[in-house]
Amino acid sequence: MSVNFNNKRTRKTIRRALGMTLGMLQEDKPRWLSTRFIDRYYGQQQSETSKWLRKTLLIKHGNWSMADKKCQKYTVNPEGVRTVKRLLEIPVVIGTRQEKLVDRKLAVEWCKSAEDMPFDINNIEYTDKSNRYWNPIQNMPKGVRNSFLKTNGLRVQYDIRSAAPSLLHQLSWQYSHGHVLESIDYYTENKSLVRQKLSKETGLPVDNIKVLINSLFAGGKLSTNPRTSCYETCNKDLSVIRYLQQHPWILALKADIKQMWEYLKPLLPTHTITMKNGKTRRLQMTSKNKWHLYFSIERSVISEIRSYLELVGVKYFLIHDAFVCQSLPYSIDDLSAWIKAGTDFDVCFDKLHLSYYDD
Repeated sequence: MSVNFNNKRTRKTIRRALGMTLGMLQEDKPRWLSTRFIDRYYGQQQSETSKWLRKTLLIKHGNWSMADKKCQKYTVNPEGVRTVKRLLEIPVVIGTRQEKLVDRKLAVEWCKSAEDMPFDINNIEYTDKSNRYWNPIQNMPKGVRNSFLKTNGLRVQYDIRSAAPSLLHQLSWQYSHGHVLESIDYYTENKSLVRQKLSKETGLPVDNIKVLINSLFAGGKLSTNPRTSCYETCNKDLSVIRYLQQHPWILALKADIKQMWEYLKPLLPTHTITMKNGKTRRLQMTSKNKWHLYFSIERSVISEIRSYLELVGVKYFLIHDAFVCQSLPYSIDDLSAWIKAGTDFDVCFDKLHLSYYDD
């Protein structure tokens, strides 16, 4: 394969492709990228440079088929990244903080110069879909996104504390005469403690525990069936799944969640499907319906957050149930009071100062 690495135009293309790869992909979490998007930064597939870049920087996952109507999944090839950096005469110090910093700088450099991409933090455009605001910046690896936002003056992130459990639980009070479900209440007040404890007991990462618990709130099941998301989240470890199936606190939480959805049932739509045997079945308590309800109440809170930030004149960026901004001119309690007045939800926030280095 013949690629002229001394040609200035070629080197510029390679650097841009490297920045995009580091800005959009991770080593351990495959994600979809369209061929058209890759072509924009790697060049057309028939060119020698583009072929070399795809072979060097990308690792494919799964078998793409047109019937799936989804793009190919990729992760970044770390050894390929180092090869490209050496060719561009960029220092490589494997496995160090310095290497991470160099990669972040390359990714942020691409973000600031990317063509036809809405990365201008002063003119953010969101796509409004399924009661959520979407923007490509949200799809960046968390560490790259934090670095990019911080270089643009957005230094502080506020997450709605236990967003789905807390908001759904509070909404259920309107139909249960204020019945506080103890396990849900304990989790919303002590989520870090619960996640860390379960992580220590099972050996699963804290992020996996978070995903598992959130899935329970939308009807997910702790199942040993390999086709379930739980099976993957538990790292395909049947002993872990069986342990959680019998865990006293998990059992209590599942019972409370079931009761909560009984209270919320009047808010869920009902539709009828025809099964293969010709019989009809009425569906209501589906995961899709449950998440739709949650996203609708989350949206009401986010709308209040946006109106407040616009009012006080603070630059911000939305990340679904969180936002990143400059320093707020008033206490975060002022925002919570604003949300309470507009939605009747009591919302608390976890504050995080963004780092250029950490994920």
